[in-house]
Amino acid sequence: MLYYIFSLKCNTTVPDNHERSEIRFKWSDAKRERFRSGVISCLHRFYNIVEGIDCSDRSSVNKNVNDFSDTMRSVADPLFSKCHRIHKTHYFVDQSCFKKRSV
Repeated sequence: MLYYIFSLKCNTTVPDNHERSEIRFKWSDAKRERFRSGVISCLHRFYNIVEGIDCSDRSSVNKNVNDFSDTMRSVADPLFSKCHRIHKTHYFVDQSCFKKRSV
């Protein structure tokens, strides 16, 4: 039997026209069964991903890792992701301001 253990750092920043937003993920035990059911419904995709790996070809491995991540995100994103707006920094604030503030 083959088992996979993985950990993902799931906070990403997404640029938006003039504002930035950050997608954050937070686990919720209340949604655990829906997540489990969603993953089970994708087992055929996971099987195809595992069967399609050519370990001697780096691009094949990269493609399959991306396919795995996309499949997991297709289940997890609707349940656990939230988009947070990041307030714009005023145009007059620059690195020297941050340095002075940290002193």
